[in-house]
Formats: sequence, structure tokens, C-alpha cells
Amino acid sequence: MDSTPQTSLSTRPDSIAIHFTGDTAIECSLPGEQRKGLPERLRMLSAMADTIRTSSISGILDVVVSPNRVTVVYDPLLIDCLATLEASIYAAASQPNAPLSEASRLHTVPVQYGKDAGPDFDAVCRSHAIDTKTLIQLHTEPEYLVTAIGFVPGFP
Repeated sequence: MDSTPQTSLSTRPDSIAIHFTGDTAIECSLPGEQRKGLPERLRMLSAMADTIRTSSISGILDVVVSPNRVTVVYDPLLIDCLATLEASIYAAASQPNAPLSEASRLHTVPVQYGKDAGPDFDAVCRSHAIDTKTLIQLHTEPEYLVTAIGFVPGFP
């Protein structure tokens, strides 16, 4: 459980929820947006982050997008006004059809199956009553969307 108290800065119905995450950051989340598909959530959150990044609000140190929220890190001695930051965030949230800021790329990740590379591979095949070729096909056919690598703000 997060030890930082989640004091609410603002919440608007059908909009975004803004919470303090310590004395130098706020977290913006999209209530109810978990029902939407991940690409749409990322599009909305990326648009929000881009608007905040390009705003003229002094004191913003970093803007981090994760699959469910945007974290805005700021210098409390330099930030003009949290109300200005809040207005910028709500303006960004009103741009739902903005394109993703970064183009996605398809990467091929080499995978080794069985023996030393995966000693439980045969057991997985047996437990699902499928042969090795089918398991490899099931694993390699879909394209996977990577949403985060490394640190994710607010992740327990």
C-alpha cells in the first residue's frame, strides 16, 4: 500500500481526478477509463502529457505517462499556481482525439523455448494438453503492446 496520502486536489465528473502524490508531484487519472481499450487510454493520457509539457507553466520538472495516469513533477518554489496547472490539465483532457505523440514500432524479441532456456516448457504443454509447436504458435502469434519499461509512478 502506498504510504503517501492521496489528498485530492480536484475531481470533476466524467473528467479526470487529480491527487497530490507528495509535496512535489500530482497524479492525474481518468476515472472509469479502465473500460476503454489501452490504445485509447494511452492516446488520451499522451495528449494530456503533451499539452502539459508544451504549456508555459514555470516550475514543471517532469511529466510521466503510464498506462493509467500522468504524473506531473513540479518545483513548489517555482510553480506559478496549482490552479493554472489544473486548468492546463483539464484543457488537455478535453482533446480526446489527439494522436499519440510517439509512433509505435514493431520489435521482434528472440525467444528460446525448452531445455535450459525454459525447463518448465514441457510441463506447460502437458498441463494444457497441447504440443510444443502449438504453444510456440500461441505465444508468438499476437503482437504485444509494451506500455512501460522500468519505473512506473504510483505502482505499488
